[in-house]
Parts: sequence; structure tokens; C-alpha cells
Amino acid sequence: MKSIHLISNSCLITKISLLITLLFSNLTFGQITLVQEIGSAISPKSIVTNGQGIFAAQNMMYRHTITFYNAEGTLLKSLKDHVNLAEKGFSNYKNVTYLGAPVEACFTKDGKYLWVSNYAMYGPGFNKEGCDGCSGKNYDPSFLYKINSKSFEIESVVKVGSVPKFVAISPNGKLLMVSNWTSSDISIISLKTEKEIKRVHVGPRPRGVAIDNKNQMAYVAIMGSDKIAKINLLNFKVTYIEGVGKGPRHLILNAANTFLYVALNNINKLLKIDLRDGSRTYCSVNAGPRTMVMSANEDYLYVVNYYANTFQKVDTKTFTILETIKTKNHPIGITGNWKTSELWVACYAGVIQIFKDSLVTVSKDKEEMAIVENIPVLVVQEKPHLKNAIQALNIAKVSLPNTAVKIQEEKEKTPATSCLYHLISGSFQEKENALAFQKKLLDQGIDATIIKATKNQLNLVSIATYKSVAAANNGRGDYKKTHGKSSWIYHVPCK
Repeated sequence: MKSIHLISNSCLITKISLLITLLFSNLTFGQITLVQEIGSAISPKSIVTNGQGIFAAQNMMYRHTITFYNAEGTLLKSLKDHVNLAEKGFSNYKNVTYLGAPVEACFTKDGKYLWVSNYAMYGPGFNKEGCDGCSGKNYDPSFLYKINSKSFEIESVVKVGSVPKFVAISPNGKLLMVSNWTSSDISIISLKTEKEIKRVHVGPRPRGVAIDNKNQMAYVAIMGSDKIAKINLLNFKVTYIEGVGKGPRHLILNAANTFLYVALNNINKLLKIDLRDGSRTYCSVNAGPRTMVMSANEDYLYVVNYYANTFQKVDTKTFTILETIKTKNHPIGITGNWKTSELWVACYAGVIQIFKDSLVTVSKDKEEMAIVENIPVLVVQEKPHLKNAIQALNIAKVSLPNTAVKIQEEKEKTPATSCLYHLISGSFQEKENALAFQKKLLDQGIDATIIKATKNQLNLVSIATYKSVAAANNGRGDYKKTHGKSSWIYHVPCK
């Protein structure tokens, strides 16, 4: 049982003790904190993961590199975008090295390969490069690269339209689609033959692509308009969802194909379209919404805002902003490592920032807790079962969305030392990396130990332990002031 006290945002209404069962306390809250930054001669334009511990950053076209990292942020490979097109089967090009210009990428479902679009190619035979302000069919074509995620080698290439940008693979793994910005069309590629099988005209400046899980419909954001194109993948006919708002850039479909989420770059909004009835819900965000990513449970949407130097967390049900987080200059790409609740944000200015979104779940099996920042504040959603429980206790007049909830645990029968609050400075999948980080802290005079997370078996580097959340948060603040480093709190479940 939990004792929950409801406290008004403006003043203390009354100290109401509300005893509810853990069944009714099916609530989550989260706060986001920066845990790591990766730099060193990069200008990441996009970032993706294969979900198996490999992350790929496509760097600004003039850098001519793709950088690969493991889940701890360690650089695995800086791959140059150099390729001999003749050796890859395109004999009409000279037997010399060509340069690409990486833009976006997508891993295959099994995580073995990364497909990368190149804004343009540089070398003999490429004389009329497309551009962001260009439009038409008379510009140079470009190529996609297929990269092995173990050897980090470019295994093959596919010729596509002019200035290819977003890359998407159908859920069944049979088709690859890329939006060709300058030529205003979509290249549809068979992954079996690795050849373009269809070129579909959609309109000016196509960008984001999302494919339904039936492999029958593809949605394309037409950024030079206020439309979203719908391509029937059975007959390649095109229809449109019109009047969505200017500058649709990125699209995400939920797993059930019932909601389509749209980042509207020109009007600083997100859009949620119910595909069952066509209804639309908008959410205003900071300036320049670019790339989005959805949490694995589909409860949250995260969007980077290029001009505001922020990213924001949005509740997909209420479609309201939960948190706004500052970033380095020009955040443009984002992906999630949901095994560790981490968000990787690519900032065009030259850094990848890794943030941890520690979601705390009050559950009857007392799963582990990870708490960040100050003592957590929970915004209660009007879930029917919870609202009814509150009304039953005659406190229906409390405004739930604007109510902060402070959770106080009843005294445990077991000693406090059996359920400590650890201050964590780093988390690692490989113990060797945790040991190296521990040694680094020890060399700095910080008393660091390694513990195992009970749920996901990560190696956590603990720098202090406390008997209460309040004490741990005070310690976290002191650590930040003294060492200038971020940390978060991990609660060892009571046994």
C-alpha cells in the first residue's frame, strides 16, 4: 500500500491521505537528464540504431563519413563514404574512387545492414548536382550504400534519384523506399535484387516516409507543400492527405496503423492523424521540429527542435508536452536505446548527446526504480480507473492534470540497508567498460563501485548510497556542484 498526498500547484489544499491499492496506482513519471556527450570531428545530420547495440551517425556531407558506436558511446568505426562505382557493378562510371555525402539511414530488420542515402556523388560523370532549392529531373542521380554492420564495409550500391534523403524499409523486409528531394519522386527498391523497380512522382521536396505493417501503403511527407502522399504499394497509385499544415518533414506510424504522427517544420507543430476517421490533433512545439522517435511502448513521442536547440517529450494519448530539454546547437536527429531508456540526439554543431529518460513505475511487483533530477513530480492523467477511485474518496474537486503527487512509502519491515538508493554515474552493457569507467573515477578520488541492475543486468557504476530519495537527491546535487557531472538515482528493490 502507498500513502499518497495530493498537493495543489498554488497552495496546499489539504493534507488528504489517500490509501489506494497498487492496482490503482498504475502510474508512471519520468525526468530526463544528460549522461554523456560524444564529439571528435563529427557533424551528425542523423542517427539510427539497429536495436542490437550499434548506432550510426551520418555526418554533414562535407565530412564524408559515417561513424559507428556501441551502446556505451565508444567509437567503433569512422567509415569514409568513398566507393568505386565501377567495381560495384556500374561500368558506365570510371574505375576511380567517388565520394558520397551521407544524409539519412535505415537498418534492416535483422540489424545486419545499414542503408545510407547520399545527397550527391562527387567524381567524373557527376556534373549537375541537385540542391535544396532545386527541382526537376535534369540533375545528377545519386546512390544508396549498403553497409555491413559487423565489418563496416560498403558491400553494394543502388542508383536512385536526385538528392535522396529519407530511407525506409517495409516491415516484411522486401522493399526499400527513399525520398528523392530534387527530382520530387520516390525510388522503390527490391531488397532481393537490390535494384530500383519503380520511380513514383509525389510532388515537391518529399522527405519522411512511413510504411504500414501490412506492407500495402506508404505515407510520404511532401515538405514543399501541406500534403502527405499515400502510395498504394500494390499498384503504385498516389493519393493525398491534404491541408495538414506547411512543411511536413517526418512521419511515424504506430504499430496498429491507426495513428500517423507528423512533424510540421514550417509551423512549429506536431500533428496526430487518426487514420480510422481522419480526425486531427495538433500540438505546438518549439521552433523547427525535425526528427521524431517513439518510445517502445508508444506512450511517448520525442521531437528535436532545430532552431530552438531543444527536444521535447510528448504524451501520445493527450498529445501534450511533458518535458522540454535543452541541447547543443541545432539538434536534427534522434533515436532511442529502449533497453536503457536512453535517447541519442544528433546535434549538427558537432556532438551526439545521450540523455536518460528514467521512467518510474509504481507496480505491485516492486520493479527497480531509476529516479533523476529532483524528487519526482507526477502529472496524473485522467485514467478512468484512477479518477473513479479518487471520486469515491470524495476528492473529485482536485484538478488532476495540475496536481503534483508526492509519493511517500510506508515504513518497510526489512532494514533500510536492504533497499538502498544508489547514485549512478554510468551504465554499461559490458563489464570491461564499467571497470574502465570505475578506474577513471577512482583516479579522480571518487569512491566508485559496480552493481548489477536487477531487471536488465546492466553494469551500473555507483558513487554513493543513501537510505532515502531525499538524501540521494541532495547527494546528486552536491556531486553536480563538486564535479560538474550528471548522475541519476537507482533504487535497489526491497526484498
